[in-house]
Amino acid sequence: MDSSSSGPYGQEVSSGWWDGKFGFAYQALVRMMPCVGFMLTRQQKEEWQITFIERGITSGLGFELTLQSGRVLSEGFSPEFNELLLPSLDKILAGESRSEFIYQPAIEAYSVQLQALQNQDNTVVVGIISDITELLLAERRKKALAESGLVLYCLWRGPRQNWCFERITPSVRAIGYQPEDFVTGRVKYTELIHSEDLEQVISTVKTNFEAGIDSFRMIYRLIGSDGVIRWVHDMTCEMRNHKGQVIYSDSVIVDITEYKHLEEKLRVSEERYTLAVEGANDGLWDWDIVRNYTYRSPRYQEILGYAEAEDLAPNMESVGDLIHPDDRGGAYSALQEHLRGLIPYFQVEYRVLSARDGYKWLFVRGKAIWNDAGEAIRIAGSVTDISERKQTEEQLKYLSLHDPLTRLSNRGVFERAMDDLNRQGKCSSSGVIVCDVDGLKLYNDILGHQVGDTIIVAAAEVIVNSLRQGDIAARIGGDEFGILLSNVDSTNVSTVVARIRKAIEDYNQNSNDLILSMSIGWSQGKESTTTISDIFKKADDNMYVEKRTNRQTFRTLLSGSFMRKLNALGVLPADYNNALSNLVDEFVSTIDCTDIKRVQLELTAKFHDIGMATVSPRILLKPGTLSSEETVAMQRHAERGYHIALVVPELQPVAELIRCHHEWWNGQGYPLGLEGTEIPWECRVLHLTAAFNAMVHDRPYRKALSVTAACQEILRCCGTQFDPDLGEQFCRFVQSNQP
Repeated sequence: MDSSSSGPYGQEVSSGWWDGKFGFAYQALVRMMPCVGFMLTRQQKEEWQITFIERGITSGLGFELTLQSGRVLSEGFSPEFNELLLPSLDKILAGESRSEFIYQPAIEAYSVQLQALQNQDNTVVVGIISDITELLLAERRKKALAESGLVLYCLWRGPRQNWCFERITPSVRAIGYQPEDFVTGRVKYTELIHSEDLEQVISTVKTNFEAGIDSFRMIYRLIGSDGVIRWVHDMTCEMRNHKGQVIYSDSVIVDITEYKHLEEKLRVSEERYTLAVEGANDGLWDWDIVRNYTYRSPRYQEILGYAEAEDLAPNMESVGDLIHPDDRGGAYSALQEHLRGLIPYFQVEYRVLSARDGYKWLFVRGKAIWNDAGEAIRIAGSVTDISERKQTEEQLKYLSLHDPLTRLSNRGVFERAMDDLNRQGKCSSSGVIVCDVDGLKLYNDILGHQVGDTIIVAAAEVIVNSLRQGDIAARIGGDEFGILLSNVDSTNVSTVVARIRKAIEDYNQNSNDLILSMSIGWSQGKESTTTISDIFKKADDNMYVEKRTNRQTFRTLLSGSFMRKLNALGVLPADYNNALSNLVDEFVSTIDCTDIKRVQLELTAKFHDIGMATVSPRILLKPGTLSSEETVAMQRHAERGYHIALVVPELQPVAELIRCHHEWWNGQGYPLGLEGTEIPWECRVLHLTAAFNAMVHDRPYRKALSVTAACQEILRCCGTQFDPDLGEQFCRFVQSNQP
């Protein structure tokens, strides 16, 4: 027979109640609930014993799935669970009828509630364990949102698109409004939305409602009563009844202004970074050493000539194999030194075989990061195409050693080569040749520096083609060349000199335009020679001796060269100068003229147009009228002819006559603008006869005139272009001599 009594722990129960209707009802109830139920009993001062447990989710709580009734507490529950359970059981033993605690083994959280029952024989405790994970997470999210700034919880009557508030949280005061402002309709929520966002917000709400979408999000700007603009994230959910009608909508509106500001800063930062990278024209790379995966930016791919990233395998070896074999070892060593922490940065220059342009020079720089064990796990950096820079460096290096015009070695290289011969003690078996271009200043002054450069280049080619293998030729001055010969005797040196002279002769025979002349001096070392400088000085002295001899010969050759050029161009008829010279001689024989003037007139008649050899053939042979610029270029021939005559001994006496033979009686001629009798008499005669001679000969731009027509033109121009007295005398002379 069961005994029963009432104790301090709650309801009085019989010792056999668990097997009765109440116990079975409790067990059935627990099994239907989304929780875990258990019952504990305890005899006087004995350990608690598990009488019953519902094992539906015991694995999530750390219980044994095979747990059987009758086990003691320490065998049934985990130690962590018991640490919380035992203090609560102690409270019940102390007289409390209820106790509870929260058990959180990991992310999950459980509420444990205990209810005490007692009879005469033992103490009975009934427990319920409920999963409250989602509830706690929701509370935490709510707290986090509240702490992050403005959070509005809104309840709308009917669909959101009605914009009718049922309720709004007091946090709306943060933007300067009261909840009742919106509930009463005194302030419309749409009035707070930024004008640039309003249309899109209304459209989004309407579109989602019409599409039957109950949950949607929006980001837009709100303007508070203080005018402050805030970015908000609006999350709305619409609730429907059994008929599918929206009965209310609730929204959580969160202030994300700070996030937006950070987002804008990030955008600006990324834009700045992108512009900087693109502006620097560099490629980027990032090597995950652990996975051996390499990222390469589009610019990196472009530098290597690969349009798509897939064209190049995403590992370090794919580029390593493209490095020039001569550079591969240095690049690998520099990389390993950095990865071992021996140098702060990885930076190296090497050549890489590109897909389209052959080898390119790259400057590669990178920085690694290491794990706690000191192992490099990642390295990233940039790559710059320095091919143009390398090419420029090579050009600068070349120019530092060579003359840019002739491509020969420069004076610095020549002097270092002389020093080497001194150090090697080879002076006695060395020779030096010094060549100086004759008349270079004349070419520069009369024909321009471009023509002078042409002569210099021609001289360099003549020299180089005359040398032996291993001889050193250098341009050591503006018009001077030096040649170093080693392992020679006097016969060898003189042979090279002879080849140079023969090459000059061949050049002049094949050139109709310019005369190349060089003064050459040479010397060969002897046993008594102390330095190579002594040999050079002797060769230089010998060159100047020859130059004094060549000066007059070259100038005579030069004048003949200019006249041959004019004849070769066909600017004037073949008999033009002879015809003019004869005409002048016949005319002056009929008037009062000294023998000296007569001789000078004949010489001037032959060479008065020598300066025309310096005028462009395009202008000389132009069939039509000359432009103003072309006319100026043509008129320069008088001044240039004057300078040519000054350096040719035979022409020096008539240099002034050559310059002034285009002066007009009225002062409108060139180049000096002399007038009337200021013009030398010889020039007035020559100007008159040359004009007549030109008119009765064919020219590129017109046919020859008759003698009568030519005389009429001269008489018409007397007093303006021609001396009136000489003009009339000349016309009477030519007309009286007509057949």
